[in-house]
Amino acid sequence: MPAAEQKKNALPAVGNKKKKEKVNPVFKPYDRGTLFCRGIWKRILKVMGTFAAFVFVSLIFGTAVGEGGIFLRLLINGSLILVLWYLVFNEGAGDGEMDVALGETVLGRREQGRSLPKEDADKAYCPARGFAVGLLAMLPFILVTAAYAFCAVKQVYTLQTLPSWVSGLSGVEEIGGALSYYNRQVTLGAVDILRIISRLISIPYVNIVTANDADRLLTLDRMIPLTILMPVLAYGVGYLTGPRRRAMIHGSIASNDRRRIRREKAARRRRARGPRELV
Repeated sequence: MPAAEQKKNALPAVGNKKKKEKVNPVFKPYDRGTLFCRGIWKRILKVMGTFAAFVFVSLIFGTAVGEGGIFLRLLINGSLILVLWYLVFNEGAGDGEMDVALGETVLGRREQGRSLPKEDADKAYCPARGFAVGLLAMLPFILVTAAYAFCAVKQVYTLQTLPSWVSGLSGVEEIGGALSYYNRQVTLGAVDILRIISRLISIPYVNIVTANDADRLLTLDRMIPLTILMPVLAYGVGYLTGPRRRAMIHGSIASNDRRRIRREKAARRRRARGPRELV
């Protein structure tokens, strides 16, 4: 047999792979649930736990470079903030996809004349649920930071401890009155407690600004509630991607089915031609 004909009739190499087929989303109808449902508190606690872990990690790693250069502080603390948004976004997307799948089940059973318990049917996808979960999870942090934002003032001085040799001059009439100011008892008030909690919650932003810049720190104190809203938006927007993520799963399944059908048809054609005779 000529070499050209052998090459034409030769089977394709096993290692040859065709271009990967593009997966198109396949949207399927689903039933809608209610805004609040049974089990929503588990998601609220999950988001709160994620944020609490973020604060803890930021307190360790972010504070370690608190006195470094602006580039290093911005890199470390900015990366921690982006990681938080990414994690919360993924949590919302996963929960949204799960709720869409449940909504498909609810609709399918209803069309078949069956039904799920109302408590389970209420858990189906609801677009506004993601923002509700995010807001309720971050509400305690928002309230604390907002309360301090309204009463925040610029910190312009701090009392220092007097050296021992200066303490002996407190009895001198000319300067004793001025030195007595340092003996005043400083009490920890409600505003101070709010400031400590608020800055702890927003520790990455404080590390970027640094505690040495009183003006920028005051601006940050008043803007902290807005920064706390970012995880709310991240979870809510992630939840809204649930229908598309579910559609991509259906599209991937359909694409795999098409490839399987093509392989089966090709196998049937090869069997129909019969074995080749080698000369």
